[in-house]
Amino acid sequence: MAATGDAGEAGPRNEGAATGSPVEDGATDREPAPIDPRLDRLIGQSLEAHYEDILSAPLPDRFLVLLAQLEASEQKA
Repeated sequence: MAATGDAGEAGPRNEGAATGSPVEDGATDREPAPIDPRLDRLIGQSLEAHYEDILSAPLPDRFLVLLAQLEASEQKA
């Protein structure tokens, strides 16, 4: 199945791009380009902020019900 662009035309797929396997041009395991330390720090700060948001979010009710059921089944055993 061919990938489509914004206009809906069929285009080539880059099957091996995320896996490190050879791609259309025959390239293999290339060293990644070095990342700018400022960009690295910005990405890290952003990830930490998102992680903090996730940790501070309340558990969904379904998880609480499942945890209660697990605890009850462990107490019976």
